[in-house]
Amino acid sequence: MTIHRITRISLSILTIFWGTFMIGCSSPLLKTKIFGTLTSQQRLLIATKPSDFKNAIVHDIQWAFEGKDCYIKVIDLSELENEAPEDYHAVVILNEYKLFRLDSNVNQFLGKIDDQQKKKIIILTTSGTSTPPDIPDIDALTSASVADQSDAVSEKIIKKVFNLFQLDSPET
Repeated sequence: MTIHRITRISLSILTIFWGTFMIGCSSPLLKTKIFGTLTSQQRLLIATKPSDFKNAIVHDIQWAFEGKDCYIKVIDLSELENEAPEDYHAVVILNEYKLFRLDSNVNQFLGKIDDQQKKKIIILTTSGTSTPPDIPDIDALTSASVADQSDAVSEKIIKKVFNLFQLDSPET
């Protein structure tokens, strides 16, 4: 066998393992959920990937706006590129910092919005051991994905959304 052939075989095997690893690490798609009506006074977009931690945060946000005149749309991060931030009064993005970078869907979304639209974006980035990057002009939070910390994180996000909606903060 020649060196060239061994290299090609090695690269092929490495590609298969890497692809299998990435598929195994990817989250399942989240089915879009809508609460309220589009004619509501306040409109909130939440983009996330499913996990116990993030699902708990989404649930807490929905509960905080129960009975209020608010339209909430919950989508998978992969659908973020199809959304126009100008259609919402607040956008909450629950992102995971993987392989030393933000989700590519989040990067694309942030790249297409102007500074005025960035003022209504709230990003929660969860990460393992690495420190997520600073995101200029965006209200960003970081947290470990620890289920028993979801209430405290939810409370911070909810207060920020209430502030963007110019509503009195919910009682905690």
